Amino acid sequence: MSGGYLKDGLKEFEHQVVIFTFKGPIDQAKCDEWNRQIKALKSSLGNNAIGVTIDGLPTPDALRRP
Repeated sequence: MSGGYLKDGLKEFEHQVVIFTFKGPIDQAKCDEWNRQIKALKSSLGNNAIGVTIDGLPTPDALRRP
């Protein structure tokens, strides 16, 4: 785990996945801002960025930190 950064010098056909994990609450204004930033990033990278959305499940009460 590198902390959400790309390694230097991705070569042709090489892939790297960067995952952002969001924890709530996130209000609509913050959600809108993230969506604007994601759109801008994808737009600036052209065909080099592929977006994947994974919907997580709420953390069960038994697994929450006290």
